Amino acid sequence: MITCFIVDDEPIARRGLREYIAREGDIKILAECENIVELRMRLQEMSPDIIFLDIEMPYASGMDWLSTANTSSIVILTTAYEQYALRSYDFNVADYLLKPIPYARFSKAIAKARNLLQKDIETEGVDYMVVNVTQTKRHKILFRDITYIEAQQNYCNIHQCDNTPLMIRTTLNRILEQLPSDMFCQVHRSFIVNKTRITSMDSSHIYIGDVSIPVSRTYKEKLL
Repeated sequence: MITCFIVDDEPIARRGLREYIAREGDIKILAECENIVELRMRLQEMSPDIIFLDIEMPYASGMDWLSTANTSSIVILTTAYEQYALRSYDFNVADYLLKPIPYARFSKAIAKARNLLQKDIETEGVDYMVVNVTQTKRHKILFRDITYIEAQQNYCNIHQCDNTPLMIRTTLNRILEQLPSDMFCQVHRSFIVNKTRITSMDSSHIYIGDVSIPVSRTYKEKLL
């Protein structure tokens, strides 16, 4: 099941997306937000696979949020304005849908998102996985070599014990599904850690050597 947020200040637009999402059958709406303020609050609680994002909204625009966002979610823009299309691809959005959105066009964007979500990571055995770094390059990573994973906008940065980070396009939720739960756990909306690599911990952070990683209240009890 793919998870998503709908972010749009127009009730009619949100209803239209709900109806399209229901037709797809494998997408669950985690939250609906009327503005960027609500989106930021929701992202403190959970990280969806996809964010359907309007651009022109009260308080802050979708482009304002994208320029500073730290999310691993795939972003699909839904807007009535053409003029933002070129700039939007500076932020690696998956697609740009112009309102009114035909269902066929929406379904095509979802197919693109599914492809990004499903093909980025492949678990090949009990002790390693293979990730797509580019369309033509694949990389094998031993689980034991991973120290922690950090979400950065639409990508995840996999940090390894040899200090060579590897950036791949995927969501934190998707990569967590591929990792052995006895070795890895999420400690923050933007971080997964290898529990065997933790060297110390205080009330709000864990430490892997000299690296400090925040622990949010949502995940602290499970970590302990």
